[in-house]
This record gives sequence, C-alpha cells and structure tokens, in this order.
Amino acid sequence: MRYTKVIDKLKEGFEYNGENISFDIIIPSIPGFGLSEFNEGLNNEEIADIMNLLMKNKLNYDEFIVSGGDIGSGIARYMAKKSPNSIKGLHLTDIGIVKDILQKNKNLTEDELEYKKRASEFFYKETGYMEIQSTKPQTLAYGLNDSPLGLISWIGEKYDSWSGHNLLSMEDIINNIYFYWHTQSIGTSMNIYLENATRLPQLGTIDTKTGVSIFSEDIMIPPYSYIKTQYNLIYFNEIEQGGHFPAIETPNLFTNEIINFVKRVI
Repeated sequence: MRYTKVIDKLKEGFEYNGENISFDIIIPSIPGFGLSEFNEGLNNEEIADIMNLLMKNKLNYDEFIVSGGDIGSGIARYMAKKSPNSIKGLHLTDIGIVKDILQKNKNLTEDELEYKKRASEFFYKETGYMEIQSTKPQTLAYGLNDSPLGLISWIGEKYDSWSGHNLLSMEDIINNIYFYWHTQSIGTSMNIYLENATRLPQLGTIDTKTGVSIFSEDIMIPPYSYIKTQYNLIYFNEIEQGGHFPAIETPNLFTNEIINFVKRVI
C-alpha cells in the first residue's frame, strides 16, 4: 500500500540520452504482511532469499534494481549482499539502526556523538513497540487482531510520529492500517522483529552500487561518513521534506530520487 502513489509516475519513465526509459515495477508483499503466505518465522536474510528467487526464478529477471525503506531496507540490503551479480543497484531511504556506532565508545567523531545522542532519545521515546514485538509478539497480536481501535492506535501512532509535518492524510493512514485488519496479519507481521532480534546474521559491507536518499524529517538519520564506509555509494541526496514513509508522504520527491539514482546506474 505504501507504494501505490508512485506506480504511475515510475511507469511513465524518464528521458535519458534521447531514449525513454520506463520501469517494470514489482512491489511484493513481505511474507506475513497481508497478501503473502506465511508458514513459519522468517528474518530479513531469509526473506531476501525468497525475494531474489521471485525475481530470478519466477519472474525471470537476470538483472534488476532494488529499493527499500524501513523493514524493506533491511531486506533489500540482504538481497544485494547475497545476489550481487543480479542486483545492479540498491536504493535506500534509510539504513536501519547503526549498531556499530551505538557500540563504539572511543574516538567518536562529532557526527557519531550526535547520532548516539539522537539514538538515546529515540530509544527512550519510541521503541516500546520494538521491545514487545521482538520478545512477545504473539501476546500482543491477540489484542490487536481483536480490536480495530487497538490496531489503529498501535500502527497509527507510528505513522503520526515518524512522518513529516502534515504530509499524511487520515485516509492514507486508515488505508494502510485496514490492510492489516482485512488480512488479519498483524500477528504474523510482527513476528519478523522476533526473528531479526534472535537470529539475524551480521550484514557487513555491501559492494553493490548504492544510492541513499535521506529525508530530513526521518528518524535515526545516519552520518554520511558512516554510510560511505559501508556501501559502494554512487548517489547521495538529502531532501528537505519527508519522513520515514516518503513514498506515501512525498511521492513525487521519492520518485525523483529513484530516477536520479537509476540514471547513475545505467
């Protein structure tokens, strides 16, 4: 649901060296999140394997570009790590929580100190949901799956807190939450937090050509100095408007970022 606003513009494509370049757009549902079948607990790496198989073996793409944010960022990064010959470009709107900086205690740069300060505030105010979803997701699931008001409160609070100022309408929020209610998938969607917390292998550096678009109202914005050491960074941009859900908050800006990155890749 988050990416429905960008489909038409991406399908229109763009002019490049006198040719019109358009996209085949694949927006898969993550296992456990609504439309995809869910049989057992999966972490980011295992879902990345499924997505790579989908693209290469089921849809028969030899080469493709991946974009992701939030949980999709983690999955996209593992996809690139595990299938570097097929994935020609990796576009991200965030890189997750940077544990390397949080665990570092000596010789921190000013950017790293600032990141640790913001992270401390974020963990204090914003991560209660993460603690229970990564330890007892099924307990929470019974309550949320039985109460539309509870579900709206649980998910809607994050859309409100993590989005840019006045960028999401109530219709945007309700449409996305209804997807969980209609498919009865809040429990299975939360399970990924438990799987990632308990058995996700370390990712390491990524050699795939990478573009990072940082939206200024997002949470946990990482230092540029760190990004360029962990990724083969060929495109980086800071956008003045937009938060954690840019494809739905600022679809035109998000689409422009995809196009600008792809021009660097091709």
